[in-house]
Amino acid sequence: MKKIISIFVLLAVFFTVQLTAVAQNKTAEKMEKKGERMQKKGEVMEKKGEMMQKKAERMERKGEAMEKKGEAMHDHGMEKHGEMIQKKADKMEKRGEMMEKKGEKMQKVGEKMEMKAEKMKDHVCTGDCKGGKHSYAHGEKGHTCGKECEHMMRMKEHKCSGSCKDGKHSYAHGEKGHVCGEECKSHTH
Repeated sequence: MKKIISIFVLLAVFFTVQLTAVAQNKTAEKMEKKGERMQKKGEVMEKKGEMMQKKAERMERKGEAMEKKGEAMHDHGMEKHGEMIQKKADKMEKRGEMMEKKGEKMQKVGEKMEMKAEKMKDHVCTGDCKGGKHSYAHGEKGHTCGKECEHMMRMKEHKCSGSCKDGKHSYAHGEKGHVCGEECKSHTH
């Protein structure tokens, strides 16, 4: 009878390990797909940025052409009409510059998204991982950002104070690395 119970226990452990491995593989596959999607999104953003830059260059050229037309009209005595066209040309040029800046920003966002997808770390189990269920930290493959992450992103970088000693830091409320305790919860944020 003990042998039968032992066999059932071994089978239960074996199937639990197998199910855990399958779940981890699925999670890894999901993260890989998420990374690929982020990389594609980054590439799309980068292309959008390039397109906006080209559009800005076209608008700038159009503004320059209108400026020349305004100068020609001014030379022919059509001063008011020339001034109006000159103002329009100035606006077009400014819009072109704004579009160029926006294009550059979008390119940078695309590049950052690509880098972010590449920089995600592999998951390392902690004490929060129990019973085959993992607790993924921010920046690890498998992590999905929630309200806590949004809150963390708004937090300030840690600046060492007199409380930080021997390589151990004392994080103030509102600094990255701080975990709210009873003291924080008793005060209104």
